Amino acid sequence: MASRPPISIGFKTSPNGVEWTVLDELWAAVGEHEIYRAIWVADHLTDAGVPRGGASWEAMTAVAALAHRVPGKWIGIGVLSNTFRQPVVLAKQA
Repeated sequence: MASRPPISIGFKTSPNGVEWTVLDELWAAVGEHEIYRAIWVADHLTDAGVPRGGASWEAMTAVAALAHRVPGKWIGIGVLSNTFRQPVVLAKQA
């Protein structure tokens, strides 16, 4: 009988309208649990749920700053919207 691969569970956070300390603590908590193999953020330049747009952390910068909280885990950005950025700048960020 072949062994089954382990279940891979990811965790998605939103950078919209959240204090940095909350995001930092959440990523730290996810980093402590082995069940989570990946963590993701959404890519929004503003909070679309607020009239006239609201605060949101930029996705590439946020994952770069939070990566140390989740050692050994996959980090991703859900639907990285390249229409917001120049391709060369996005390539340098990656």
